[in-house]
Amino acid sequence: MRLKAAPYGILFAGMTVLLSCGQQLAPGKNEPSENVLRRGLGGEPATLDPAAAVDTFSTQLLQDLYEGLTIESSSGDVIPGIASSWEVDKSGTKYTFKLRTNAFWSNGERVKAKDFITAWKRVIDPKQGSPVANELRLIEGASEIISGLSPPSSLGVSAPSDDVLVVNLVQPAPFFPGLVAHSVAFPIYSQESARSHDPRSWVSDGPYVLGNWQPGTQIVLRRNTRYWDEKSVQIETVHYQFAPDQNAQFAAYRAGQLDMTDTIPPNAIASIRREHPNEVVIAPYLATAYYGVNFLHRLADNA
Repeated sequence: MRLKAAPYGILFAGMTVLLSCGQQLAPGKNEPSENVLRRGLGGEPATLDPAAAVDTFSTQLLQDLYEGLTIESSSGDVIPGIASSWEVDKSGTKYTFKLRTNAFWSNGERVKAKDFITAWKRVIDPKQGSPVANELRLIEGASEIISGLSPPSSLGVSAPSDDVLVVNLVQPAPFFPGLVAHSVAFPIYSQESARSHDPRSWVSDGPYVLGNWQPGTQIVLRRNTRYWDEKSVQIETVHYQFAPDQNAQFAAYRAGQLDMTDTIPPNAIASIRREHPNEVVIAPYLATAYYGVNFLHRLADNA
């Protein structure tokens, strides 16, 4: 299985981690006999629609189900995804992405440049009410569209051919190739397929497809045999088991019911690192945090 890091440095970490890092247990002694990876997930995804996903549980699943123009390597480097290469002009505001001709949707149809345009216009359309629309404001015309001043058709993107996507930005943004690795910039096959949470009507372009969703219990992903880099996907099936309680998730791992957790109880980290150092992975976690201060509290009188 090609394990892909989520954008912005979020490397398989749950929301219960400390500010500067995420702790998890890597696959080890509890490997199942069949080619299945059983992963703990600290909460149930709210959606699998790229235009609606705002929580980390949803975006983590979407990284396995879809693929954008670029992806991030395990070291956080931006590398080609559906786009085999890209160029930026001297102004730094015009990107031209060359799409792979061997990239297919799970239904066997080719992934085309227009699929990205359809998805992005959908995200910024005020009628969609996407909570992640602001992530695409760098694209020319996006701010006006989000504000309802211009139609989605005015977005500064074009597809000269099926395998070429041109994106115009409002200002230079050297980080833009990394931005399009985020789930907000994933292509969609159709409005209906993007909203679907039914394996029978599911269509995606990533390493896996939706196999089953048991609300409150788990989501099962199965290898996408039409994925362009399918030979690099070594694991057939992934079971994301919902375990919002840290201690319960850790207990399931210790009992051999999980192969990987997305968190470790803080009071157990020291002993686990001492007793099972080869099973612990501490990954960087880039996040934004804020503190709310109650200035009416007596302790703030001398602040």
